[in-house]
Amino acid sequence: MDPIRLANGFPEFRTKTSIRQKIIAPFVLIVIGAAALILWISITLIDQYTESQFKAHLELNRSVIRENIDERLKKTGFYAQFAADMKKSVSKIGQKRSEDEIQAITLQILNQDNTHVYWDMSDLSDAQKEKYAALIQAGKQGRQFVDLQLRNDSGRLVPVAVGVGSDKRENQYFPVIAEYELGSRALDELKSRLNLDMALVFRGEIENRPMSVFLGGTDLFMLSQELQHQVKDAVARTPEGMTRPIELSAEDSVQEYRLWIEPMPINSNILLVTVIPAAELQTAKRQIILVTIGILAAVLILIITIYTVIVRHITRSLEALSDGARQVAQGDFEHQVEVQSTDEIGGLAVAFNEMVDQVKKSTSTVIAEKNRTESIIASLPAAIIVTDRDNRLLLANQFAEKLFHFSLEDG
Repeated sequence: MDPIRLANGFPEFRTKTSIRQKIIAPFVLIVIGAAALILWISITLIDQYTESQFKAHLELNRSVIRENIDERLKKTGFYAQFAADMKKSVSKIGQKRSEDEIQAITLQILNQDNTHVYWDMSDLSDAQKEKYAALIQAGKQGRQFVDLQLRNDSGRLVPVAVGVGSDKRENQYFPVIAEYELGSRALDELKSRLNLDMALVFRGEIENRPMSVFLGGTDLFMLSQELQHQVKDAVARTPEGMTRPIELSAEDSVQEYRLWIEPMPINSNILLVTVIPAAELQTAKRQIILVTIGILAAVLILIITIYTVIVRHITRSLEALSDGARQVAQGDFEHQVEVQSTDEIGGLAVAFNEMVDQVKKSTSTVIAEKNRTESIIASLPAAIIVTDRDNRLLLANQFAEKLFHFSLEDG
């Protein structure tokens, strides 16, 4: 709706408000309406931009997580081969005590990086031998191999990075197994670098039954059983053979979360779950929106202030003309309006001053003619009386006053 037409619909606004208000009010309404539209568009664009930037940042962090896990897998394979090479070198010493000491020092060094090494296959349990059969076979063939497996610790599934190396003696390869537990501790180490909560969930068959099992996660997951159950349920709903991350939502008694679920490249049955509190995204959006509102408000105030100053300058010139017209109407023909500009208002002031000069000249001429006429009538030897159409007395000479016994001075 046109604010000017709206304003014209109110008689009081048209008749009782100043011209300054009539000019400023519609402009303010238009500017506020335009600002509201711009703000709405800005919020929509900010929402889309923040979401895209947030996802891009998250994807970058997820890629770093995947790279770290992949690096950890490679390091486990390296440790396995390192232990195999040490075993081969130590065997050449020929002293059992020295061999045992060097072996103990090597295991201690690797244990500091949470890596457990099995020098001999006899150190493995029957379950481990069965689980790592493919790895052991690769080691016997002199191949390095890395896998992401699940280890059953007293009924608790634990994700482990498993690497195999081998040392060759007498034309025979002897495998060495290295394990790294990729559980909550490892994920906490990643979080300390990325400030991102994550978890690992298994989805597959256990004893011929489809299941989803929570394997481990950062403190956010470990302290919330409710969030663990929701993550497991979300994983159970993800389609088989997924290749791209899936975004889901979850919540606990504290807040809502955004989840990104994706399979691990080396074992698609183990899924990486990355989680971010929804409040973080809302906070980022809110901060940008508040900054936008502040900038828009500042620009709006600046525009209205500049417009008000311009209107005030115009209306002051009009007020000066109005005041000059009143003084001229009261007979002050010497009054001149000050010309402050060369625009239309300045031209109007010049025209007004010229008009006053013309009125002054015309008035002087009329007064001079009146005085001349009065002098002529007063000097005539006959009685002369001048009236208007309503027979009101306008002028009479002394002969008429004496003849009819009245006086103009007495009314």
